[in-house]
Formats: sequence, structure tokens, C-alpha cells
Amino acid sequence: MAQFTLSPSADIDTTAAQEADQISGLRAGEDIPGCHPVTISSDFKVYKAIAGQKFDGISSPRQAFAGQPVTVFGLGVRFKATDTILDGSKLYGLASTAGVFDDAATTKVFRPVSRYDLAIISLGATSV
Repeated sequence: MAQFTLSPSADIDTTAAQEADQISGLRAGEDIPGCHPVTISSDFKVYKAIAGQKFDGISSPRQAFAGQPVTVFGLGVRFKATDTILDGSKLYGLASTAGVFDDAATTKVFRPVSRYDLAIISLGATSV
């Protein structure tokens, strides 16, 4: 089992982001770091996602404070996720701690596409 935390220098691949699904016009329900896995609530506010919650994508690259606008990027988006070298043979999911990725998670939503980058391969409900 390997876990890693979202890099403080996380960033979206702008080429992939142009083609990826995105939802704009949302507001952050809490402070959200850039490129953080998120869930969209029934009142259309964006919150940090953890295992066991619905995963709707990652937040835009800039940090959003509670109440500020935030864009959510979905399937296919590639982003720098870690400063630790990823195992290219594993898929990753969300851990029970916000901003932590885990290869032991039951629901896999990311696949490595380089040594430090992940791509979103699945959205929806997650489990621990």
C-alpha cells in the first residue's frame, strides 16, 4: 500500500484541460488548495473530497477560499499530483484524509501518466 499527499505545486496540464470536462460558476464551500480532489454538494458548493464521498473532479489550479469562484475539471484531465515518483503499474483512489491519494483504495479514480502526473479515469461514488 502506498499513499502520497497532493503536492503544494500541483498544477493542471493546460493542453489536457482544454479537452476535459469542466464546470464553472461554482463557489467554494471551504478553502480548497489548487488541483484538489473535490465533491459538489446539492447546493452547488465545492468541498474537498475524501474516500466514501462522491468524487466530481479536481479544483482549478489556483487556491479558492470559501465563497470564491472555483472551476472543477473532470474526466481526462492530467495534473501534477505529487513530488514523489508514482508507481506506473498501480491505479489510485482517494484516502480518508483530504488531499491524500492511495493505491489501496477500493475505488480507483486516477491513473499515473508520468512520474508525477495523474489523469482522472472515473467520477462518482467512492469507497474506502
